[in-house]
Amino acid sequence: MGTLTDPPHLGHIRHIQKAAKLGDWLVAIITTDKHCLMKKGICLIPEHDRMEIVRAIRGVDEVFLNLDEDGTSAKSLSVIKPQIFAKGGDRTASNMPQSEINMCKKIGCKIVYNVGGQLHSSTYIVNRIKEWYKETYLKL
Repeated sequence: MGTLTDPPHLGHIRHIQKAAKLGDWLVAIITTDKHCLMKKGICLIPEHDRMEIVRAIRGVDEVFLNLDEDGTSAKSLSVIKPQIFAKGGDRTASNMPQSEINMCKKIGCKIVYNVGGQLHSSTYIVNRIKEWYKETYLKL
């Protein structure tokens, strides 16, 4: 179980591969378009396309569109009730949303940090695209 934002990248693939080894069934939570817009100011790949892309990745058994509107996955966790919540390299106990920590405690879900490491981030990719756009098209 982990959460995937937009756009999918190598860091997500490595996260999924490592997370799949932690259990018998991997559910990937896909961030909504609304949350991508709120967090990054842009949504490059629509949520249903991201769901299809992630569904095609070896190791993913199920995809789930995030129910939460606050940028967390607490409500989604309450529905899915995973045994393990695999967090990527950018999350630690000190910067993870408290609502997710509380929900994991409530449902008896173990949180595993640094799954797949921190090699890439969708925020970095989006910022590079924005910079390229400004440099290329706003100079015209």
